[in-house]
Amino acid sequence: MNKVRTRKRGIFTIILVVMFFSVFIPLSLTLVLWRFVYWGTTTRALGLSEIETALNGATQLLTMYSPLTGSIPDTAGFAQLKRLLNGPIVSFRFGPFSADELQLFLRDYLETKNIFVSESIITDSSGREIGQRNADGGWVLSASDWVGKGAFKWDSLPEPERRAYANAEKFMQVSRDISKAVVRLGTTGYLWAISAVTERGQHCYELIHPQLEGIDITNVTNNKNIPVGYEIATLRGKLLNAGSENYLSRSDIVRYDYSWKNPEETRERNKIALLRYIKSHNLVLAAGLYEDEYLKPAQAAEQLFVLITMFMAAIIYLSMFLFIRKLSKSLNTLTRYAELTAMADGTVHRLAPTGFHELDQLSESLSVMENEILKRETNLVHELKEKDVLIQEVHHRVKNNLSVLISMISLQLQQVQSDETRDALTQLQGRITSMAIVYQQLFGANQYTHLPFDEYIQGMLSYYQSGYNGGYLDRKESLAPCEIELERAVPLGLIINELISNAYTHGIPLHRPAVLRISLDRDEQHTIFFMIQDNGPGFKADVIEKTGMLLVRALCAQLHAELLIESPLDSEGGCRITLRLPYKTT
Repeated sequence: MNKVRTRKRGIFTIILVVMFFSVFIPLSLTLVLWRFVYWGTTTRALGLSEIETALNGATQLLTMYSPLTGSIPDTAGFAQLKRLLNGPIVSFRFGPFSADELQLFLRDYLETKNIFVSESIITDSSGREIGQRNADGGWVLSASDWVGKGAFKWDSLPEPERRAYANAEKFMQVSRDISKAVVRLGTTGYLWAISAVTERGQHCYELIHPQLEGIDITNVTNNKNIPVGYEIATLRGKLLNAGSENYLSRSDIVRYDYSWKNPEETRERNKIALLRYIKSHNLVLAAGLYEDEYLKPAQAAEQLFVLITMFMAAIIYLSMFLFIRKLSKSLNTLTRYAELTAMADGTVHRLAPTGFHELDQLSESLSVMENEILKRETNLVHELKEKDVLIQEVHHRVKNNLSVLISMISLQLQQVQSDETRDALTQLQGRITSMAIVYQQLFGANQYTHLPFDEYIQGMLSYYQSGYNGGYLDRKESLAPCEIELERAVPLGLIINELISNAYTHGIPLHRPAVLRISLDRDEQHTIFFMIQDNGPGFKADVIEKTGMLLVRALCAQLHAELLIESPLDSEGGCRITLRLPYKTT
């Protein structure tokens, strides 16, 4: 008997052993390997190699043009070079013009009379919006056809004129789409060029840049008050301390790490740049990659981590499959035992050994339990019959006692003389009568058949508004009187509750006043329309739906209702949900 027990395997022991060898050891080794690759010198070298390759490619493109000392020719070829390195111009930015001033400026620059500027938007002769005023008082021209026309003229201007436009008090500047650049660095890195400063007191200008083209950056600093542009224009001071004619060769590269934020970005990011002085064009060519993309080659280690994890999972699944296959045979035996027990034939059953120590102990316990259940079943049947009779008797006596109490109070009322006592007894009689009526209605009262749904929605809004503590909320509702039969009111009420709850929970914007619009209406074809709209962050389509929206869709299918979700409503988000439900007249 002892030898048989030593051969049995414990379920939890098997699970622990399998999990240790197939999960913990491979996972620990994979994490150590991944961290080594991530922080290794090879990865850093690969990151710099990507920047240097882009810088060399841009150098080759730039030096294809005839070198001129002191300036760069404003030719169509150079304009094409800027498009290759930074992408096409996609918008024009303007300084703090008034509407009339900007209209005159655009008509003159674009040589047209078909542009009109109001207090907030720019339109053409067809009434189409082609630009708008920013919150900072500046303007943006974004329509592709007008931007293309302006870009052609911008690229044709001499460099001094571009600088004059870009640096005036009421300026005109351009933004390019680096995602369409041919020479790329990661996702957000790019190439640029700054006019070189070889003597103290000179100004430096961006010659090639996605957002700062033509701008004087001599005194522009980052958040750490470092004149980043001037540092690059002097090659970190090397151009100001030239000792001889050949102090820098074409192959000389200077590394410069700094933090920077372009006009269209929201925060500064650490950037790693490589700089090269192009003497023939008298400029400093730069290629930079943000630090969060610099270690991108470490993704190879992450992929390795994923592969090892998948291999580890395959081992686990195979081990668990074999284990469950054996366990399922034992569980089938237990299932058969449960079926025999369910027959309640009065027999205590014994199970054959399963091969698992714990399951064999369980089977023995089940046999003991079945024997005890059979004994208790006999006693419970007898007790149940007695309690059933007792419940019927209690039910009968409650009704009789309530009737007796009411009758006794009625008799007493006929005998008392005091008005105070009479009032007290009358109130007591009413309360007991009310209890009797409620008691009877528990077994046979009819329910209401229709629900005033506009009042229900108003109550839901009041409920959520009372619990809303997010500040001022501009809420407006337009609720037409509408009654809905109870069988549809319950699921429809659940839908409305979810939509209103979502609007108060997820539809409140962080950086602008909250707005909530609700309407309920019906048309001549007896169709109900419900609409709720907010100006929050909006509904993201690639995100996985949670229980609330799944419930809404399931209930809509049950009611044969149409659900329409519109989001975003503008550039900042917003969501409008419309529900269309066939209406039944009361």
